[in-house]
Amino acid sequence: MGDAWVERVPVRSIPREELIAMLREQTPACGPARATLIAGGTFVVFDGLVPASRHAGVFGRRIRSAARRGHTVEGLADTVEILRQYGEELLRTGLIELLQR
Repeated sequence: MGDAWVERVPVRSIPREELIAMLREQTPACGPARATLIAGGTFVVFDGLVPASRHAGVFGRRIRSAARRGHTVEGLADTVEILRQYGEELLRTGLIELLQR
């Protein structure tokens, strides 16, 4: 897929400040994501809704895959639990990236 896939996905516009405000300390991953945005990191919010349970399943598999390789992903288990609680509620996804200098 690579970067070309990202370019083909419709994108929803959201102000940086609004996204920063949404990223409070729900999970350990929120703090670093918020700090990345404050530091000027890039972000995209995709324009499509996906059931929370689908994300829980995908991220659950990522946890197991990383564990098999001896890695952990900070905050991902907490995020999976939150997603499971939301069940079939529709969510929008996005991506936050730290600028490489």
